[in-house]
Amino acid sequence: MNKYIKLVASLVISFSPPLGLNRGFINERFNKILNDSNIVDRYFDGKLTKELFEAYTKLSYRQLLNGVISITKQGYPVYMAISGLFLENAGKYSPELLNQLKDASNSGKLMIVNTTLYGGLYPLCRNSVEEMAEQLKMNSAILGKFGLKASEIAVMPFLIFNEQVEKAAKASGATTVITEEMDGFSNHKFVYGTQLGDLRVVIRNRKASEAAYEGMFEGLSDVDGVIYLEAEQLINRGEKFVSVLTNYISKGGIALGNIGDSTSPVTTGTLYVPENMALYDQAYGNDLLKMDFAQRTIFDKTCKLLDYTKMLGDAKLVQVWRLLMQADNYFCMSSSHYRRLKTIADPDEAKLLNTYVLADFEGKVANTYIRKKSQAAIGH
Repeated sequence: MNKYIKLVASLVISFSPPLGLNRGFINERFNKILNDSNIVDRYFDGKLTKELFEAYTKLSYRQLLNGVISITKQGYPVYMAISGLFLENAGKYSPELLNQLKDASNSGKLMIVNTTLYGGLYPLCRNSVEEMAEQLKMNSAILGKFGLKASEIAVMPFLIFNEQVEKAAKASGATTVITEEMDGFSNHKFVYGTQLGDLRVVIRNRKASEAAYEGMFEGLSDVDGVIYLEAEQLINRGEKFVSVLTNYISKGGIALGNIGDSTSPVTTGTLYVPENMALYDQAYGNDLLKMDFAQRTIFDKTCKLLDYTKMLGDAKLVQVWRLLMQADNYFCMSSSHYRRLKTIADPDEAKLLNTYVLADFEGKVANTYIRKKSQAAIGH
């Protein structure tokens, strides 16, 4: 008879702001080429990124971190999945937030979960195993640079899981990966799965996470598994929501525990690990974010450029590719309501801008490839 282990909830909060596309790129492209501007600056808007980060800090990050600290001071463990982009922005725009994070981490109760350097849809790219593993290692190095140490737990962007995620997590040294409770997992009521040998899978409890987002706290004290919240989504819940949530937790409304307290993890079903996983929109629980033709075309073209950018060995080209894979770029192309701050409000504008940026980037990659090939031929 299969067993089912009763577990208290573990709280994981993700900090992963986007780097916004330059909305003026279509009109500014020629001048930027003539001025030979930095390719990252050509496509992405540093001013917008700063404004976004400051808005998130004011309406979400600061209150959320204060609430987390108040929880950890009472002895409850809390986990944070922090992207390198968040740390770099905090270092530039909010040093006091960064110092607060360091102090909380040094307390021993706030534990850092590793994630990819830039939050993106890499797990949906069929050829991205090495890229994901590399980003996990790079993000771990950035955490160390800022005085933070990552645990042996990893979370992939938007909690996508497939065979590629398994390989990338193992390659980065992670022993545990947090993923989404989805069809194949939820049907078997997973808590922990051990079918992947030395890699443990910890499942986010989607219903509990959504209940926390909505402020429906009744009954959360009976929750098992991981409650996973994105700091960038909480911004639209209002400033008071964070204090209500943290007060509920700190007063014992949820029995928080460590990820890893289970000494003999088991499951009630067979682990289903699909090769190609559709992307779940976390703001809508069971709903799938179904890319339309334009989104899918842009996504597929971007994925195919990965091998070329890596082969060319140009760090800036690789950085641009990673940033083009940000999930926010694709959410902005969707007409459905989305809880994070959209960098581009109109889906048609977002599709047009992404198309122009990708076409320019494809040309840049092709020209670099041709130039290097010609140089190699002359050298021989």
